[in-house]
Amino acid sequence: MTSTNSMPSLDFTPEQVASVIGKHLLVGLTHRSLDDQVVSIEQFHGIIVRVNLREGLVLKLYGTGEERSLPPDLSRLEKADPGQYRLKTTGEVVTDPDLTLMWTIYPKGYKGDNP
Repeated sequence: MTSTNSMPSLDFTPEQVASVIGKHLLVGLTHRSLDDQVVSIEQFHGIIVRVNLREGLVLKLYGTGEERSLPPDLSRLEKADPGQYRLKTTGEVVTDPDLTLMWTIYPKGYKGDNP
């Protein structure tokens, strides 16, 4: 699957990585079909435990302790506004995350893909 929002920026420094380790990240992933319909929405949150080119941005998820990898594009991280965020998919309330990350994911062959 690919995202047409932008190509991931894999250019980051050790200082940038150090600045996000241990931060609470709230993630929203919207999966769309070839005809741009929403297929599914994923929402989850956890602590950033490591970032590297091999594994990506790795979160330790709240609740399960499971690790989840995302593209290591630190330029996509946004400072979260203080407050409560209710996950639409579970109803869970997340209070005061440090950062947010949103991706829209399209299947291979989507009209925005380059051959």
